[in-house]
Amino acid sequence: MKAQSKMKTKAAVKAETTTYVIVRSSQAGVHAGILVSYDRATRHAVLRESRRLWQWYAVGKGTLSHLAVLGHRPQCGITGPAVDSVIADVCEVLTCTPVSRASIEALS
Repeated sequence: MKAQSKMKTKAAVKAETTTYVIVRSSQAGVHAGILVSYDRATRHAVLRESRRLWQWYAVGKGTLSHLAVLGHRPQCGITGPAVDSVIADVCEVLTCTPVSRASIEALS
């Protein structure tokens, strides 16, 4: 039983560390990347392969929620990949769909 429990725990950690998200920070702006960790107490998120979204044109109404689900329109300002970004003062974390992730990654 313990072996199964360890396997489930490892699987859960792997799922968390491969989730592509959009993170909104009150001081650092908006970023997209693979969520490595998020600490609710300190409101810090660590992203792998992160990109700063300094401008976006989401499909639909243009909100970050639409961007996370539907992706972006062709004109969008996103920087290239970065190594392990630590984002402070996180106020929103949105899980991206595969369509959204592909549209963000295609721009870098």
